Amino acid sequence: MKQDLEKSKKNKDLVDQKVPTLELQLSELHQIVNKYSKEAEKDAKKRENLIRDRDTLYSQFGKYKAVFDALQIDDPEKFKLDFEHLK
Repeated sequence: MKQDLEKSKKNKDLVDQKVPTLELQLSELHQIVNKYSKEAEKDAKKRENLIRDRDTLYSQFGKYKAVFDALQIDDPEKFKLDFEHLK
């Protein structure tokens, strides 16, 4: 019985030592999760902005392509030089 009591006391002491360590580790883990969650949110926002910019550029390209096709411009650089020459 005395041995069981001593064993229980040792186990309790061991648990009492481990709990603060575990709480500290959980706190640190929580901080790490928060940090990476914020980084992931920033990256997602950047990705959304890039996708939106890409879509805008594709839309603009389509408009310019339609104008070039309507004016039968095959070589935009040559057209620019010819236009500047006419000025």
